[in-house]
Amino acid sequence: MKKLLLSLAVVAFGSNLMCATDYVLFSKDNYASLEWTGDANGYKTTVTVNNKTFTVETIKNKASNLVKPGEQIRVYKNAQLVITSDDVVMKQVTLTASASDNAGAQSVNEPWTTSANGLVTTLKNEAGAKDVTFTASANQFRVANLVVSDEISSEDPKPVEYTKVNSIAETIALADYTKIEVAFPMTVAFVNYSNVFATDAAGDFIQIYGSNKFESNSIIPAGWKGEYVLFNKTTPEMKPESLPESTEKGNFEPKAVDADKITVDMVNSVILIKNVTFAAETPSDKNNFEGTVGSTTLSFRNNYSIAGVAAGVYDVTAVVINYKGALSLYVTNYTVPGAGVEDLVVDESTEVVYYNLQGVKVANPEKGIYIRVQGNKATKVTL
Repeated sequence: MKKLLLSLAVVAFGSNLMCATDYVLFSKDNYASLEWTGDANGYKTTVTVNNKTFTVETIKNKASNLVKPGEQIRVYKNAQLVITSDDVVMKQVTLTASASDNAGAQSVNEPWTTSANGLVTTLKNEAGAKDVTFTASANQFRVANLVVSDEISSEDPKPVEYTKVNSIAETIALADYTKIEVAFPMTVAFVNYSNVFATDAAGDFIQIYGSNKFESNSIIPAGWKGEYVLFNKTTPEMKPESLPESTEKGNFEPKAVDADKITVDMVNSVILIKNVTFAAETPSDKNNFEGTVGSTTLSFRNNYSIAGVAAGVYDVTAVVINYKGALSLYVTNYTVPGAGVEDLVVDESTEVVYYNLQGVKVANPEKGIYIRVQGNKATKVTL
């Protein structure tokens, strides 16, 4: 009986040795806790999982300057991703890309082999090794998930599961990093390089981040896949695997919103704020500035390098931004109220307010140059 129990114990022990152990080195759950050192030539971090230590490193190697890893590890063309460990003999490495145009089979040092299945690229080495060098040879590879194993899995990588969404409201109700299939069209309200602000039939807004060829009023067709992310825990975003081309045009008109009704909960909305008074010339470079509507002071930013305007009263189109919990309005356009309408009448009974050239309200102006604001008219005056 003792021999039988001993035999069973040996079998069980041997079976445990055969079980693969997976080590998650990089994911949405741990990226924020990793400390990367280095510069544009390369970055390095140390990760400890199950008391086993690994080093993950990016190396420039004739590639473009590297970006410090954050939510993704960006491995530009010809750059390398090197994984080493003194504790684990690695036999399989699974890399999941953030988008299909940043995925695919790349090159790897022998005797490692590489294969791709959609967003997932798998590196294998039957003999095992304590290091592996992965080179982005075809295109940039953006790593969203990195798992090392001490055994080769007999199963193919599981396909990515997508949640079908039929509106922006459904999308932003999802958990962070949910893979989505977008089943509804959207109209582009404003686009700035990789940042697209789009709205759906319900009038809700979301930001789409990624390479695109859209312009304002483009209709983004349904039927594409991506990932929902609450960027910086404040800004709802869709990160597409790839985007379809637009073949139709819509007619987006920003909704006018009262200045005292604008809140950070309207993040990503492209809105119109009427009769904003700027006491000084607005900046043409990326800078913050203020404007007033009645007794309400609003914080603006020229984040999109829009040409500044002279001091005066304007209708302003802007994107609502939640910047670290504070409201900011990123200007997309200025228009003069009643532009083209002759003989604009100013109510002479309206209070006259003076500002100095720094935009500070002056109760009792003395000799100097000021901005005189009365109703919706602002003029530069010398007293």
